[in-house]
Amino acid sequence: MPISDSGLKSVIETLNERMHERKKLATDIATSTGLALSTVTRLLNGETMQPRWDTLELIAAYLELDLGQVMEKAYGAQEAVKWSEGWREEERELVHIYRKLNEEAQEYLMSAALSFLEKQEARKR
Repeated sequence: MPISDSGLKSVIETLNERMHERKKLATDIATSTGLALSTVTRLLNGETMQPRWDTLELIAAYLELDLGQVMEKAYGAQEAVKWSEGWREEERELVHIYRKLNEEAQEYLMSAALSFLEKQEARKR
């Protein structure tokens, strides 16, 4: 089912235009980013209704696009606040490290972080 969100449609069009300019294929993106070819293909065909931010960011980076600017073009300046605005350097570094992990490692890290958070909250009580 094709997407209905006009902003997302604009983002996908921008990605596809850049792919055409750079003479890149979905297989090139998948190979270089580590994303599954099916993930890349479904996203670029507009079949993915809610793509993950990190997936969009990987594809944009591969195509040498600033995802913040692409989002601003698609959704307008008010809605496209930079995702990392106001973050400390350590927070940005954690996100960077997290994105380098495979899915299994990301799930493990998330589980551990939630466990630590629960313990921290329990100590406050």
